[in-house]
Amino acid sequence: MRTVKHLFDSEFRLNRKLHTIELVFGVLRRIDKAAFRGVEHSLTVLSLAYNRLRRLPEGTFAKLERLQTLDLSFNMFTDNPENASSPLNQALIRRSDWSLQQLNLAGNRLLVVPQRLIVPLRNLRVLNLAGNSIKNLKLDDFKSNVHLLDLNLQGNRIEYIDPKALAPLVKLRHLNLAANCLSQLSSSLHVPESLESINLSHNSIASLDYVQMSHLARLKTISLSSNYIRTPSASFLAGSRESLVSIDLNDNPLDCSCTLRPFIEWLSANKVTLSANTRCYYPEALRGQSLIDQVCWSRCEDDRRQSINFCA
Repeated sequence: MRTVKHLFDSEFRLNRKLHTIELVFGVLRRIDKAAFRGVEHSLTVLSLAYNRLRRLPEGTFAKLERLQTLDLSFNMFTDNPENASSPLNQALIRRSDWSLQQLNLAGNRLLVVPQRLIVPLRNLRVLNLAGNSIKNLKLDDFKSNVHLLDLNLQGNRIEYIDPKALAPLVKLRHLNLAANCLSQLSSSLHVPESLESINLSHNSIASLDYVQMSHLARLKTISLSSNYIRTPSASFLAGSRESLVSIDLNDNPLDCSCTLRPFIEWLSANKVTLSANTRCYYPEALRGQSLIDQVCWSRCEDDRRQSINFCA
């Protein structure tokens, strides 16, 4: 089997009807600018995942007018927002601006969202930026990606999200921000009302009461597992009561004193399922007990909000 380290100009000239090219789990290091000459009008799927690419010549994918899926995950790309000649900035899609629907840049070394590559992709539906080192989401990061449906930012180092960074994503259905460094979200954060699922697990969030999510009438699932939430409130999800199906609160330091009763009653009244094995952390007497099955919320009294009650 040939070990491909270099794609030369017109590498695929004898296969002009190719729809899919997959060169994955290899040692590819270099691609010539005209490597894809000959398949400009046929190629729809290109996967170069799990290689050793660090940069691409200017316009590498510029003439692939039917390209719909591009997978560059698990390579060695970096991106410097101040450097117009940075590796990904040079690979501008151009003729594929309107055709590309899925872009995978997971597992690289990106410090920022590569705006110059992503913003022109007006028909992009799925964007995977998981497993990079992105620290902030800025105002214009997604300013033209109005058709994006799925955005995966899991496993970055995101500490801050500009309140309007997600505003252009008016059709976004699935947002994954798991395993980042978020301790709080801005009270003015614009969360797209089209969202059906949001994953905020494995962050450092203590409360979402101040985040405006009451307009999320289509939200079905929200994962808040492995955070620092002690007493969740249903107020920020009030607008989702007819659509919401499940909430994941596993591995939070939940306080199962009677202060939590309004939240439990809200779950019950709106038929929202709490994740299995959700357990109390406070008070110590209830630590490890099932929040639903082993705590008798019906025994709580309005004037004893800190009381605790075991089920017999």
